[in-house]
Amino acid sequence: EIPTMEHVNPFRDIPCHKDIYYFYYVATKAGIIQQDDRSGILCAMLLKWIRDGYVNFTMEPGTGWFKKDKYEIDFSGEIPTENILEEK
Repeated sequence: EIPTMEHVNPFRDIPCHKDIYYFYYVATKAGIIQQDDRSGILCAMLLKWIRDGYVNFTMEPGTGWFKKDKYEIDFSGEIPTENILEEK
């Protein structure tokens, strides 16, 4: 029996021995993650790539009337994959 949300303690680590794909599968099958929450796995992968240094952010100082800084995300580097799902 799966405990209700009121009986689950919050935590910050990834369960399932830090295998995010296995956790996503189990959580989807258990009904914890719904279709509307699918963007969470993509965000987790992006944050992992940023943490590991595969994705970089660059900033250009603003020019013109408003002088607002511009930020770019650089995906041009190679991102090594450990899981077949990351290759898709």
